[in-house]
Amino acid sequence: AKPALRDIEEVAPRRRLARPPATGRVAHPSFNCRYARTAVEQAICADPLLAAKDRRMALLYERAGGSRFRPVDPTQWGWLAARNGCARAPRGALDACVHRAYDSRIAELSSF
Repeated sequence: AKPALRDIEEVAPRRRLARPPATGRVAHPSFNCRYARTAVEQAICADPLLAAKDRRMALLYERAGGSRFRPVDPTQWGWLAARNGCARAPRGALDACVHRAYDSRIAELSSF
């Protein structure tokens, strides 16, 4: 079962948008969506739950010793390659693939 957006936002705080969507609920990924170029990055930016999962995964990665400012460790590179491989899936399957990738990585990082 998918966790509710509010459950993820407890770990992944929201930032303000210049123009909030009609729902009023906004979750931003750990990266700037302005530079989202791949289908996977665009899917993350378009889905508030994926965006919240991305932010949670980034926080857990940093808590486990990873850094956005140092070289990425091989485990994270492998996970990124697998997540980005979801781009080969059709659009409906792409979102489900990315959700599974984040769920798996979050579970893995939560064990640290």
